[in-house]
Amino acid sequence: GAAGMVGSEHVVNDPDVLIYFDKDRPERQAFDAVAARFGQSREVVTLIVPEAGDVFAPAMLRAMAELAVRSAARPEVSVVRTALSDVDMTPQEVLAATDETLALVGGRLRQLAAAQGEGVRTLVAQDGSVAAVAAIVPELLDNAQARRIAAAHRTLKEAMAGELAGARLMQTGR
Repeated sequence: GAAGMVGSEHVVNDPDVLIYFDKDRPERQAFDAVAARFGQSREVVTLIVPEAGDVFAPAMLRAMAELAVRSAARPEVSVVRTALSDVDMTPQEVLAATDETLALVGGRLRQLAAAQGEGVRTLVAQDGSVAAVAAIVPELLDNAQARRIAAAHRTLKEAMAGELAGARLMQTGR
């Protein structure tokens, strides 16, 4: 009844999922790097977390590229951001590259990640434990639209996770 409503005017729904991620965790650092570099917008961020090794390995770079291609194919996405652009490679170039080329790309990305700090940011954790792929949705959305887009990207993530060996995919957004 009415007793359950007492004080409810003071309850605020905070949709910011970042409150659930400790600032010291690699996933949160990768997400914060997206916001610091590109500003905040509506976005779906998918994190690639290798089960062994790091995101600089050729297989993980290909996973990053494939996820970028699939995210860019979504009609509501205006642009997809990954660390691949920091090494001047498109997702399509990464998908076509040899393991030898990707080993060099991974080495360069490792250097950039290690140098993160003032003026240098990339969408991978410094230790290579996680990489972010950010699908930017430019329009301001109502809750129903945001839920539909989140569901579509969850489906995309789940389909790719089923094909991806050696890594977990985690997703968040704002």
